[in-house]
Amino acid sequence: MKGKNRVFAIVTHHDDALLRAGVTIKKFTDAGVEVSIVVLTSGASILPNGNESGVQAKDVLDLWNEDADLQAFMARRGFANMPTEKKDVTLEMKYAVREYEEINANKQLGVPEENVVFLHLGSGGREDSDQQDLRNGFQRNLNLLKEKTSGDERVPIFVVADTSVDLHIAHRTTEEAGHVIQQFVSETGKQAEVWSGMRSPTAAENTTWVLASQEDIEYKRETFEKSYPSQSRRQGRAMAEQAARGEAPTPTSWD
Repeated sequence: MKGKNRVFAIVTHHDDALLRAGVTIKKFTDAGVEVSIVVLTSGASILPNGNESGVQAKDVLDLWNEDADLQAFMARRGFANMPTEKKDVTLEMKYAVREYEEINANKQLGVPEENVVFLHLGSGGREDSDQQDLRNGFQRNLNLLKEKTSGDERVPIFVVADTSVDLHIAHRTTEEAGHVIQQFVSETGKQAEVWSGMRSPTAAENTTWVLASQEDIEYKRETFEKSYPSQSRRQGRAMAEQAARGEAPTPTSWD
């Protein structure tokens, strides 16, 4: 497999590569296959009701203060000075924190920082405008794939880790990106494999999704908690609030 293929994992949110296809990605990198992660959305927004989605201002300030590596990363992104109040935390700062976490998580999967691409096609939320931002940006995704594979003789494998029946509408929208891959094949004449809808081509050799064992699931959980503190902290607060109301704590959407 090494040297014959190159993998592009196309995901909606910053934690989807790990949570939805982490074991499969690790299979490829362990075999020496180059993998790139394309994160379509920004993963943070202000909802119509004024609530924050994706990453909270409180966590941005806490993590920025605690993590020296994050401080250096934010400085490289042009944020030399940390705000002192939540109201001064901008969406761009939230985007940067999520990207820092995504880069760290993907390193655990064997994907280097230079192979992680962020396209910022909307927030990745559930509003109709978010879905339109995604669809409007599919052409940018196509152009990126053409650029990354130009002059490369390796057969690309496109992993679209979403399905048309996903409960989250942004994931259903991303699944539509399959037509971008079809256009890529048509315009470049390249042979390619597409793994979409959580299925792989049954006739292709060595292209089955890797079934996660209990050990794999535990690995993903530990990697998530270590690499995405902004999300695990938000989840922990939500579950604590449910418990305080006398409700059985249940996991909520990470995004």
